[in-house]
Amino acid sequence: MDGVEIYPSISLILFLTFFLLLIGYLIKTGKEPWEEASNLPLDTND
Repeated sequence: MDGVEIYPSISLILFLTFFLLLIGYLIKTGKEPWEEASNLPLDTND
């Protein structure tokens, strides 16, 4: 079972990369699009 110890490292790198990109995207987009999207279920104008 040589080389099995690399899998946890790869998983950690992928996990951190995904969430760092997600945080960067959320910071870049700002708050306005999410406020509009959060009000969609309450919007009764058809």
